[in-house]
Amino acid sequence: MRNKKTIIFNALYKRAHGGGFFWNTIYKLYTECILGCDIPSSTIIGDNFEIFHSAHASVVSPGTIIGKNVSLRQNTTIGAKGFDSAEKSPIIEDEVTIGPNVCIIGSITIGRGGNDRCWCCSRKRCTAQHCCSRKSCKILNGEWLRLKYIISLTPPISWYLAIRKQINDKRLYQLRKQYIPDIRKLITPGTSIISSNCFAGRIMQDLGMQLGCPVLCSNINSLV
Repeated sequence: MRNKKTIIFNALYKRAHGGGFFWNTIYKLYTECILGCDIPSSTIIGDNFEIFHSAHASVVSPGTIIGKNVSLRQNTTIGAKGFDSAEKSPIIEDEVTIGPNVCIIGSITIGRGGNDRCWCCSRKRCTAQHCCSRKSCKILNGEWLRLKYIISLTPPISWYLAIRKQINDKRLYQLRKQYIPDIRKLITPGTSIISSNCFAGRIMQDLGMQLGCPVLCSNINSLV
Protein backbone atom coordinates (compact mmCIF):
# COMPACT_ATOMS: atom_id res chain seq x y z
CA MET A 1 0.00 0.00 0.00
CA ARG A 2 1.42 3.38 -1.00
CA ASN A 3 2.19 5.88 1.74
CA LYS A 4 0.18 9.09 2.02
CA LYS A 5 3.10 11.32 1.07
CA THR A 6 3.49 9.44 -2.21
CA ILE A 7 -0.22 9.72 -2.98
CA ILE A 8 -0.26 13.47 -2.34
CA PHE A 9 2.97 13.97 -4.31
CA ASN A 10 1.65 12.16 -7.39
CA ALA A 11 -1.68 13.98 -7.26
CA LEU A 12 -0.04 17.41 -7.05
CA TYR A 13 2.59 16.52 -9.67
CA LYS A 14 -0.05 15.56 -12.24
CA ARG A 15 -1.76 18.92 -11.76
CA ALA A 16 1.44 20.97 -11.64
CA HIS A 17 3.25 19.30 -14.57
CA GLY A 18 2.40 21.53 -17.50
CA GLY A 19 -0.14 23.31 -15.34
CA GLY A 20 -0.60 26.89 -14.26
CA PHE A 21 0.92 29.08 -11.57
CA PHE A 22 -1.49 28.04 -8.80
CA TRP A 23 -0.83 24.30 -8.88
CA ASN A 24 2.89 24.83 -9.44
CA THR A 25 2.99 26.98 -6.31
CA ILE A 26 1.10 24.38 -4.25
CA TYR A 27 3.35 21.62 -5.57
CA LYS A 28 6.49 23.63 -4.80
CA LEU A 29 5.33 24.38 -1.25
CA TYR A 30 4.55 20.72 -0.62
CA THR A 31 7.80 19.30 -2.02
CA GLU A 32 10.22 21.89 -0.67
CA CYS A 33 8.60 22.93 2.61
CA ILE A 34 6.88 19.72 3.74
CA LEU A 35 8.85 16.91 2.11
CA GLY A 36 12.15 18.78 2.01
CA CYS A 37 13.13 17.70 -1.51
CA ASP A 38 13.70 19.49 -4.81
CA ILE A 39 11.89 17.73 -7.64
CA PRO A 40 10.69 20.31 -10.19
CA SER A 41 7.25 19.86 -11.68
CA SER A 42 8.83 20.12 -15.15
CA THR A 43 10.67 16.83 -14.58
CA ILE A 44 9.13 13.99 -16.59
CA ILE A 45 7.93 11.33 -14.12
CA GLY A 46 6.02 8.18 -15.06
CA ASP A 47 3.06 6.59 -13.29
CA ASN A 48 3.26 4.96 -9.86
CA PHE A 49 6.27 7.01 -8.76
CA GLU A 50 6.97 6.30 -5.08
CA ILE A 51 8.97 8.16 -2.45
CA PHE A 52 10.22 6.87 0.89
CA HIS A 53 11.21 8.96 3.92
CA SER A 54 9.78 11.97 2.05
CA ALA A 55 12.73 11.74 -0.37
CA HIS A 56 14.19 14.23 2.09
CA ALA A 57 17.22 16.22 0.87
CA SER A 58 16.91 14.65 -2.60
CA VAL A 59 17.48 16.80 -5.69
CA VAL A 60 16.33 15.91 -9.21
CA SER A 61 17.12 18.13 -12.20
CA PRO A 62 14.32 19.33 -14.51
CA GLY A 63 15.89 17.49 -17.45
CA THR A 64 15.77 14.07 -15.78
CA ILE A 65 13.40 11.49 -17.24
CA ILE A 66 11.92 9.00 -14.78
CA GLY A 67 9.94 5.98 -15.96
CA LYS A 68 7.04 4.07 -14.43
CA ASN A 69 7.08 2.29 -11.04
CA VAL A 70 10.26 4.02 -9.87
CA SER A 71 10.97 4.46 -6.17
CA LEU A 72 13.17 7.18 -4.68
CA ARG A 73 14.67 7.49 -1.21
CA GLN A 74 16.36 10.24 0.79
CA ASN A 75 19.63 12.15 0.20
CA THR A 76 19.77 11.40 -3.52
CA THR A 77 21.07 13.61 -6.33
CA ILE A 78 20.02 13.03 -9.94
CA GLY A 79 21.06 15.56 -12.54
CA ALA A 80 23.42 16.96 -15.16
CA LYS A 81 27.16 17.41 -14.67
CA GLY A 82 27.05 21.19 -14.99
CA PHE A 83 24.70 24.14 -15.08
CA ASP A 84 24.80 24.45 -18.88
CA SER A 85 21.36 23.78 -20.35
CA ALA A 86 23.04 21.66 -23.02
CA GLU A 87 24.22 19.16 -20.40
CA LYS A 88 22.17 15.97 -20.48
CA SER A 89 20.49 14.55 -17.39
CA PRO A 90 20.01 10.87 -16.47
CA ILE A 91 17.25 8.62 -17.75
CA ILE A 92 15.71 6.30 -15.16
CA GLU A 93 13.79 3.52 -16.89
CA ASP A 94 10.81 1.57 -15.52
CA GLU A 95 10.85 -0.56 -12.37
CA VAL A 96 13.99 1.03 -10.90
CA THR A 97 14.67 1.24 -7.17
CA ILE A 98 16.95 4.11 -6.12
CA GLY A 99 18.41 3.75 -2.66
CA PRO A 100 19.49 6.46 -0.19
CA ASN A 101 22.66 8.55 -0.61
CA VAL A 102 22.88 7.82 -4.33
CA CYS A 103 24.45 10.25 -6.80
CA ILE A 104 23.52 9.80 -10.49
CA ILE A 105 25.16 12.50 -12.59
CA GLY A 106 25.38 13.09 -16.32
CA SER A 107 24.11 11.36 -19.45
CA ILE A 108 23.42 8.02 -17.76
CA THR A 109 20.70 5.45 -18.26
CA ILE A 110 19.60 3.22 -15.39
CA GLY A 111 18.10 0.18 -17.12
CA ARG A 112 14.71 -1.33 -16.47
CA GLY A 113 14.55 -3.15 -13.13
CA GLY A 114 17.84 -1.70 -11.93
CA ASN A 115 18.66 -1.43 -8.24
CA ASP A 116 20.88 1.61 -7.80
CA ARG A 117 21.66 1.47 -4.11
CA CYS A 118 25.34 2.19 -3.71
CA TRP A 119 26.74 5.68 -3.51
CA CYS A 120 27.70 6.76 -7.00
CA CYS A 121 27.02 6.13 -10.65
CA SER A 122 29.05 7.56 -13.53
CA ARG A 123 28.77 4.93 -16.24
CA LYS A 124 26.73 5.34 -19.39
CA ARG A 125 24.32 2.56 -18.54
CA CYS A 126 23.53 0.38 -15.54
CA THR A 127 21.46 -2.72 -16.24
CA ALA A 128 19.02 -4.66 -14.09
CA GLN A 129 20.24 -6.61 -11.06
CA HIS A 130 23.39 -4.48 -10.82
CA CYS A 131 24.60 -1.58 -8.76
CA CYS A 132 27.52 0.82 -8.80
CA SER A 133 30.59 0.90 -6.60
CA ARG A 134 31.55 4.30 -5.15
CA LYS A 135 35.31 3.73 -5.62
CA SER A 136 35.69 2.51 -9.18
CA CYS A 137 32.12 2.89 -10.49
CA LYS A 138 32.33 -0.63 -11.85
CA ILE A 139 29.19 -2.66 -12.28
CA LEU A 140 28.99 -5.17 -9.47
CA ASN A 141 26.54 -8.05 -9.39
CA GLY A 142 24.27 -8.17 -6.34
CA GLU A 143 25.15 -11.81 -5.66
CA TRP A 144 28.84 -10.93 -5.36
CA LEU A 145 28.03 -8.18 -2.85
CA ARG A 146 26.12 -10.64 -0.69
CA LEU A 147 28.97 -13.17 -0.91
CA LYS A 148 31.46 -10.46 0.06
CA TYR A 149 29.37 -9.63 3.12
CA ILE A 150 29.19 -13.29 4.19
CA ILE A 151 32.98 -13.63 3.80
CA SER A 152 33.51 -10.57 6.00
CA LEU A 153 31.67 -12.35 8.84
CA THR A 154 33.85 -15.46 8.66
CA PRO A 155 36.93 -15.85 10.93
CA PRO A 156 39.76 -14.97 10.53
CA ILE A 157 38.52 -12.30 8.09
CA SER A 158 36.14 -10.90 10.71
CA TRP A 159 38.99 -10.76 13.27
CA TYR A 160 41.19 -8.86 10.83
CA LEU A 161 38.42 -6.37 10.03
CA ALA A 162 37.71 -5.81 13.74
CA ILE A 163 41.40 -5.14 14.48
CA ARG A 164 41.68 -2.84 11.48
CA LYS A 165 38.63 -0.89 12.69
CA GLN A 166 40.17 -0.46 16.14
CA ILE A 167 43.42 0.80 14.63
CA ASN A 168 41.54 3.21 12.38
CA ASP A 169 39.43 4.49 15.31
CA LYS A 170 42.59 5.22 17.32
CA ARG A 171 44.14 7.03 14.37
CA LEU A 172 41.04 9.19 13.96
CA TYR A 173 41.00 9.89 17.69
CA GLN A 174 44.56 11.24 17.49
CA LEU A 175 43.38 13.63 14.76
CA ARG A 176 40.52 14.85 16.96
CA LYS A 177 42.52 14.97 20.17
CA GLN A 178 44.01 18.41 19.50
CA TYR A 179 40.55 20.01 19.39
CA ILE A 180 39.14 18.44 22.56
CA PRO A 181 40.72 20.80 25.18
CA ASP A 182 39.41 23.92 23.43
CA ILE A 183 35.93 22.48 23.07
CA ARG A 184 35.89 21.27 26.69
CA LYS A 185 36.35 24.90 27.80
CA LEU A 186 33.19 25.87 25.94
CA ILE A 187 31.04 23.05 27.33
CA THR A 188 29.08 23.64 30.52
CA PRO A 189 26.45 21.47 32.27
CA GLY A 190 23.18 21.79 30.42
CA THR A 191 24.80 22.74 27.11
CA SER A 192 22.93 21.56 24.04
CA ILE A 193 24.93 21.25 20.83
CA ILE A 194 23.58 20.66 17.34
CA SER A 195 25.95 19.14 14.81
CA SER A 196 25.41 17.38 11.50
CA ASN A 197 29.15 16.97 10.93
CA CYS A 198 30.54 13.49 11.59
CA PHE A 199 33.93 14.81 12.76
CA ALA A 200 32.28 17.19 15.23
CA GLY A 201 29.96 14.42 16.37
CA ARG A 202 32.93 12.19 17.19
CA ILE A 203 34.46 14.96 19.29
CA MET A 204 31.24 15.24 21.26
CA GLN A 205 31.35 11.51 21.90
CA ASP A 206 34.94 11.87 23.10
CA LEU A 207 33.62 14.34 25.66
CA GLY A 208 31.14 11.76 26.94
CA MET A 209 28.06 13.32 25.43
CA GLN A 210 24.99 11.46 24.28
CA LEU A 211 24.40 11.13 20.56
CA GLY A 212 20.90 11.76 19.30
CA CYS A 213 21.69 12.52 15.66
CA PRO A 214 21.86 15.28 14.65
CA VAL A 215 21.43 16.69 18.18
CA LEU A 216 24.17 16.10 20.73
CA CYS A 217 23.52 16.93 24.36
CA SER A 218 25.57 16.70 27.53
CA ASN A 219 24.69 13.99 30.04
CA ILE A 220 24.01 16.56 32.78
CA ASN A 221 20.73 18.45 32.48
CA SER A 222 20.59 17.55 28.81
CA LEU A 223 18.40 19.65 26.57
CA VAL A 224 16.87 18.62 23.28
